[in-house]
Amino acid sequence: MKPKSVFLNVPYDKEFGPLFLAYIVGISGFGLVPRASLENQGATHRINHIVDLLHESDWSIHDMSRIDVPRFNMPFELGLAYHHSLSGEHTCFIFSVDYNRFEASLSDFKGFDIHQHGNDVSRVFSSLCAAFTSQQLNPTVKDMAAVYELLKDRAPAILEDFGSESHLHPSVFSELVFTAQSFWGSRPVKTRSSQA
Repeated sequence: MKPKSVFLNVPYDKEFGPLFLAYIVGISGFGLVPRASLENQGATHRINHIVDLLHESDWSIHDMSRIDVPRFNMPFELGLAYHHSLSGEHTCFIFSVDYNRFEASLSDFKGFDIHQHGNDVSRVFSSLCAAFTSQQLNPTVKDMAAVYELLKDRAPAILEDFGSESHLHPSVFSELVFTAQSFWGSRPVKTRSSQA
């Protein structure tokens, strides 16, 4: 059976790097596969690639932390995901630094649950725990923080291996996901049934 995946619509800038790693670690901890538009798309047009990823993913996370800067592709991708969610085959989660900032920029989404993280890695983990309550694997924030430190320590070597200065390189992203999954594979994670 193919593992379920989560499409990440997040800011692609250096300052967002720590939170980007947090999403990779947290999503992987639930036994899910992080996906992003920066994956190698071959000859497919970028927008078609994004639509394909959304349709292949059971969930999507849209971090709207940078929408006060003109980044119209991020709200556009949220709109695509929301439309897909109307089919009942997809769930989208909205994350942001804070609710008021998000609402001021995208008032059409007023009333939606916004997972607020305040640009804090541990709050991203806590928000992921709140979002993915129906998953069998149930990592704790403490578990995620431990794996995050391992991945953060390994990240410079991954960048060097692929001759990149950025985690936004397609091969670097794939290796970060693989490495996070490997770290999770070597640690016991509570399951929902084991907590009853």
